[in-house]
Amino acid sequence: MCCGHGLRIRRRSASKMQERPIVGISREELSYAAGIFEGEGCIIGDRNSRDPYRRIRASVANTDLEVLNRVQNALGGRINNSSAGTNKRCYALVWNGVENVQAVIVAMWPWLSRRRKDKYKECLAYVLDSKVVIRPRRRPASARVNLGQEN
Repeated sequence: MCCGHGLRIRRRSASKMQERPIVGISREELSYAAGIFEGEGCIIGDRNSRDPYRRIRASVANTDLEVLNRVQNALGGRINNSSAGTNKRCYALVWNGVENVQAVIVAMWPWLSRRRKDKYKECLAYVLDSKVVIRPRRRPASARVNLGQEN
């Protein structure tokens, strides 16, 4: 039985992120991924101090790479080595961006706890409610138009 959502996520392949649909994944694999995410995952809405744009990220950290590979096969994402400052190897499966995080969360939605669902809604609201900052593009002097002045 497939999830039938028809959502698209980015999946790392040959050192490039590629989109692929979340279809044909069994309910068992989705519930397994949701269980791992429920126990080891987190959802973060944050802002880089160098720019005004807000971001959303979901991740699962684990010392067992096979567990993360199984979740990655179902939901995509990118596995990073995150063992900085420890003696034990640790890995993190990460999804970045509203579209990718939304696709992953929606695929696992039936199996997520109320606490995780509320955290997702809170982070998504934080990211989407931010004021859009558009950096003005400078046009060359020859392309500038003086409005309100007669020639």
